[in-house]
Amino acid sequence: AVSCGPTLTVYDAYILDVRCTLRGHSADIVAIHFQEGDQKICTIGSDGVLCIWSISSGRKLLRRVNALSSYTCGVIDSKFSKAIVSTESSVSKIDLNVQEKISSEETLVNAPWSKMQMTPCGKMMVGAAATHTEGDASILITPLPQGDDSKKE
Repeated sequence: AVSCGPTLTVYDAYILDVRCTLRGHSADIVAIHFQEGDQKICTIGSDGVLCIWSISSGRKLLRRVNALSSYTCGVIDSKFSKAIVSTESSVSKIDLNVQEKISSEETLVNAPWSKMQMTPCGKMMVGAAATHTEGDASILITPLPQGDDSKKE
């Protein structure tokens, strides 16, 4: 997949043909995540929009908008049921099944998060942020709050 601004083009990696072109953001896409099996893709945009798409049809399956803030980066779990998104002031966990914020905390550094990665099991997250001081950076490795859904697994 290749992102150019607010548009994402998904290619077949073997023959380099375009599978679909996805349009649903009004600003740059800052994160792209494929679901195992390549059935769905998630895009997270600096416009505060998170979308889940069907790769086979190119159809938008879910669109969640944060009208108060733009996203700097984000990750989604392998089931596409929970997302972690960062704004310039906070990191939030979102339950995509009910589309509402289920936990939020202030960031641990005074700068936007620039990178995030979730472990395959979805229980730990690594986040990185460069601060405004030259050469200074922070890395956070943290367990994610599991909430009530941890009892289901």
